[in-house]
Formats: sequence, structure tokens, C-alpha cells
Amino acid sequence: TLWTKGFDKLLPLLRSFRRRNNQNLEIDAYGDGPDKKAVMKKTSHYKLNINYFNGIDHKALKQYKIFLNPSKSEVLCTTIAEALAMGKFVICARHSSNEFFYQFPNCLPFSTSKNS
Repeated sequence: TLWTKGFDKLLPLLRSFRRRNNQNLEIDAYGDGPDKKAVMKKTSHYKLNINYFNGIDHKALKQYKIFLNPSKSEVLCTTIAEALAMGKFVICARHSSNEFFYQFPNCLPFSTSKNS
């Protein structure tokens, strides 16, 4: 869990969504990293419904239909490729590192008004 993997953008967006829609999306996040405690603290401060789990093999995530990856710092983008190959819908940041994946019908790139 790293801020640079998009949590710095995702958490404020989820907070804004919760406030505007009076709905708190439930999200499961998998991974480890040096920022995990700080990200979890900010999640709690924003009163978001994110469940944090340690990193696991992608094969164990069969029950999920959506893979959300707000990161703009991927080098190999293997997590996106694996999720697409598993037939999941992938929501990813519109960024040059993700351009290859836009050709797949289950890839849903997004941009915000700040970066479009």
C-alpha cells in the first residue's frame, strides 16, 4: 500500500462521493507497503468503508468483478493485465502507462476534471 499507487487521489474522491450521494462505497484493498498504516488512518479519518487485506495471489480474487487501479506510477502494469485476462472490468487512470489497455472492452479508463 503506497500513496503513489493512487490512494492520494482515490481517498478524497471517495470522500467526496460519500458526501454528495450519502452513500459509502465498500471497497476491498489488497497489498502491503510502507504507507499502509498512514493510508488506513486517512481512510478512518474520512470515514470510508475500505477493508484492507495483505497482498495475495491474484488467483484468490476470483469473486471480484471489478478491479480499480487509480495508480499513475505503474511500470509493468501486470495487475491490470492479469485482471483483464481474468475477465474483470478494470477501472484505471487515463495515463500513458495504461494506454495499451484501452483497446479492451472491459477496460474503463477515467480522468478527472483536473487531469483531463
